[in-house]
Amino acid sequence: ITSGFFVDTDGAALDVSKSKFNLLKEVLEEIGDHQVIIWCQFHYEIRNIKAMIPGKCCFLYGEISQSYKEESIKQFKNGEKQYLVAHPKSGGVGLTFTNCSYNVYFSLDYSYETLKQSEDRTHRHGQVNKVSYYFLMAANSIDQTIYKALTKKEDISTAMLERVNQETQLH
Repeated sequence: ITSGFFVDTDGAALDVSKSKFNLLKEVLEEIGDHQVIIWCQFHYEIRNIKAMIPGKCCFLYGEISQSYKEESIKQFKNGEKQYLVAHPKSGGVGLTFTNCSYNVYFSLDYSYETLKQSEDRTHRHGQVNKVSYYFLMAANSIDQTIYKALTKKEDISTAMLERVNQETQLH
């Protein structure tokens, strides 16, 4: 619902709001002509974003063929497309997009690993710019709950790594 739709008992997606899509438009206008990765959890979101900014996007998600995914990656890396709209599990591991330094999270899941992997697609060796992350969240919603859970998981992960590093230095 925070993404502006819900799925009814027949499996049809029904729109309830365009607020988050309007916020996405504002963020993209603020970013300007730079390349941006827009991370989404739901295919319905991806299809709506495609309709919202036609011709400027390429895609990386489960409904498309492997050859189309490869073509999308090539187009985005070559600067032929300004936006890569992707599901984090489709584009989260093993890909490098240092051509891009802007990430917009339209929606999130509870997986810290998935979030970290998607962030690392742009924030890695070879990146010459500061990387920016935008998280679009509906006020007083599950969006904020998920973000807080991810932040807490990050804190736990960081603490564990620091502890391992300390123990390794002692031995």
